[in-house]
Amino acid sequence: MARKKQNQKQNQKQNATRTKLVNVARIGEVKPGQRKVVSVSGGEIALLNLDGEFYAISNRCPHADFALTYAPIYGDIIICPNHAWMFNVRTGDCMTKSSCAIRTYKVVVEGKNIKIEI
Repeated sequence: MARKKQNQKQNQKQNATRTKLVNVARIGEVKPGQRKVVSVSGGEIALLNLDGEFYAISNRCPHADFALTYAPIYGDIIICPNHAWMFNVRTGDCMTKSSCAIRTYKVVVEGKNIKIEI
């Protein structure tokens, strides 16, 4: 009986850490310097192309939940248009308040498809 409970706990832990890839765009849809906002599992994710490299971040500023859809990007820094909080697109680090990082997602390019790991 104890072994069965231990196996159940291990399966629950594995299920909690499982990820899946979600197809969100084709390479030609997001040209360098552009972005595309996609809806995945009920949330908005901003897919960004910085000099041919793709990055994915939450499309909501963690400070006041404003959309980053039209936020300006300088290099690899995105700036919330409402309160000017700054985030590193590559790492998610917040330059304004270090404890308020933005969520990032792993991006995988398979052929011409861009996928995000969730």
